[in-house]
Amino acid sequence: MGSPKAEQNGGLRAVILAAIMLLALTPLGHVHAESEGVPENLQAQNIQAVFNSESETTLITWDNIATAGSELQGLFSATYRLYRHSAPIDAANLGSLEPFAEVDACDAGTAGGNPFNCQGGTHPGHTYNYPVEPGTNGSYHYAITTLLANGTEAAELLFNGSQIYEPVIEMTRSVFTPFMISWVFDAATSQTTLTWLNYNSINNVLPDTGPDALQIRVWRTDYQVTREL
Repeated sequence: MGSPKAEQNGGLRAVILAAIMLLALTPLGHVHAESEGVPENLQAQNIQAVFNSESETTLITWDNIATAGSELQGLFSATYRLYRHSAPIDAANLGSLEPFAEVDACDAGTAGGNPFNCQGGTHPGHTYNYPVEPGTNGSYHYAITTLLANGTEAAELLFNGSQIYEPVIEMTRSVFTPFMISWVFDAATSQTTLTWLNYNSINNVLPDTGPDALQIRVWRTDYQVTREL
C-alpha cells in the first residue's frame, strides 16, 4: 500500500487526465462567434454575390446562423427565399417582389438529425447560380429572407448579412442562343451528349410555333466557333 501523499498525487493525476479526455470529446464546432440578427429569425449570414461575365450568371453564397441555442432546430424546417431588385431591398418594397428561388436551410438527413451540424461554421453553406437575362446592363441588389416553420417570413435584411451592401454590376449580351451548354462524351458508345438551356427558359419572348418558331442548330467543328465565323 502506498503512502497517503502518493495516493493523493495519483488521484489528482487521474482527475486531470479525465478532464483532458472530456475536453477532447467536446465538439468544438458548437462554439461560434455570435451571428447578426435575432437568433430566432434564423437570418442568412455573410451573403456575397459575384457576377461571372463568361457564364453570364451571378453566384450567390451565404451561411446559416452560428448559434448554440435551441433555435437551431428550426433550420430543419426553414426555407431561404432569394430576391433580386434594381434598388436596395427593404420592408417597403419586399412585398412587391417575388423570390426567384427557395433553398432549404438544412437537410435533416445530411445533418444526421443533429441541429448543431446545421449551424454556420459546421454546415458547408449555400450557393445558388442566378442566370442573368440577355441584354441586361445595370446594377442589382440581392437579399435573402427566411421562411420559418410557422409561416412567418423573417426579413431583417441586414447589410452583408442577409443582403449585399453594394449592388452587383451585371452586363450580358443581347443574344437569343442557348445558354449553359455542357457536354459529356461516352467512350463506350462513342457518343457525345449535349445539354443546354434555351433562351425562352430565361425570357419567354420567342415564338415556339408557326413559321417564325425558335429553331436550334447544333454545329460540330474542329475549331472554335465565334460570332465572326
